[in-house]
Amino acid sequence: MVAGVIDVLVMVVLFVKTGWKTRFKVMFPLIFAAFWSAIVMITPRVEKYSQAPAIAMYEMIGNQYPGVVVYPYGFKSYAHLFYSRKKPGMGNDWQEEMQKGHKVFVVTKVIHEEEFQNKFPSMKPVMRKGGFILWSNV
Repeated sequence: MVAGVIDVLVMVVLFVKTGWKTRFKVMFPLIFAAFWSAIVMITPRVEKYSQAPAIAMYEMIGNQYPGVVVYPYGFKSYAHLFYSRKKPGMGNDWQEEMQKGHKVFVVTKVIHEEEFQNKFPSMKPVMRKGGFILWSNV
C-alpha cells in the first residue's frame, strides 16, 4: 500500500518536471512494482473469502469419514482433491460411486440448491455454511 502511494507521488513529480522518455523509463518500473506488490498482497487473501467455507467442509468430511468421496457441483475447484484426503484411484463420477453403494458428499453453491434438489431428490442437505451446501446420499 505504501509502495503504491510512493509510486503515485513519484509519477506526479516526474510528469510535471521531465520529458516523456524519462517519464517512461521511470514510470514503467514503478507501475510494474505497484502491480506486482498488489498481486503478492491480495492474491493469497482471495481464497479465504471465496472458498474458505467449502474448504472447511472438505476438511471436516476428510477427518470424519476418511476415504469418502467429496465432489463440487455447479462450480469448478480442485480444493476437494486436496482437503478431503481423496485416495488415489477413487472414481471421478459421484453418481457412479453412489450407484456402487458408496457414501458420497457433494458441495454446491446456494444458487444451485433448487436445481440440485430437483435433479437428485435422494441427496439430503447436511450442512450450510458461507454460501455453500453440503449434501449426502445417506
